[in-house]
Amino acid sequence: MEASRPLVRQFSKQIAGHCTEKGSSRPGMLKHLDGSLLKPILSAPNGPREVKFYEQVFDQRCTDPIALELRPLLPQFRGIFHMEPGDRGYLKLEDLTENLKRPCILDVKIGSRTYDPDATKEKMLREQHKYKGTKSLGFCIPGMRVHRMATDENICHGKEFGKKLDENTVKDALRLYLNADCTKSSIVIRGFLDKFERIRHWFQFQTSYSFYASSLLLVYDTDRLTSTDLNGIQSSSTLLTDVRMIDFAHVFPSNVKDENYLHGLNNLISMFEELLNQTGCC
Repeated sequence: MEASRPLVRQFSKQIAGHCTEKGSSRPGMLKHLDGSLLKPILSAPNGPREVKFYEQVFDQRCTDPIALELRPLLPQFRGIFHMEPGDRGYLKLEDLTENLKRPCILDVKIGSRTYDPDATKEKMLREQHKYKGTKSLGFCIPGMRVHRMATDENICHGKEFGKKLDENTVKDALRLYLNADCTKSSIVIRGFLDKFERIRHWFQFQTSYSFYASSLLLVYDTDRLTSTDLNGIQSSSTLLTDVRMIDFAHVFPSNVKDENYLHGLNNLISMFEELLNQTGCC
């Protein structure tokens, strides 16, 4: 009799956090047999807080227009998966890299302030000293994976790479991720800018949440980009790229606009617009 396929396996495209917890035998990100991504639920209070956030936004009984408008900006939430009874469990999420042959993935953490209102003084100090070179911009790069079209090589950079970036070299990192030396990079940049604007529009009107240490996950596939006709830029750019908000362990209720998030997002958009102008209208 043929052995049954395992229900889960290691996720091979992980680029930043969510690795095995220190002192724990629990694995990091996993891939479910049905194509879903499995993200380990963190210990309390952060893990349960993220679970509650996803459950509220994706509750089928939800009528809150703010939450309903937010839903398509996140990876689809598919419930909680347990490896065994009584374990902490995993968030079962849509995998944005599913079916991508040569995925380019970028994790951009948004906000100058990355500690939440419950943070201890020690935690505040640690966070203030992380990614100091790009702190004024309001965003940093904890990780990236890129397929370099010019050399046909795969490059991965983690947190240590991001911590060395400053206001100038972060532009070089974005150029690397976007394959900016390729004539088709403008298609990718336009697609990302379109999706950034949708997220910015939501933040300009919502006062329900404050996001700390939350990221934007950017994804595109150079295999699809290679086969794209340059004459179809406007129609192709949106289809070739994906951007979703991720990491909600530090989302808190609010009654004011999230200026901390908007500051970082606005600067990220400005930098992408600058890069688009440099590539020209290909």
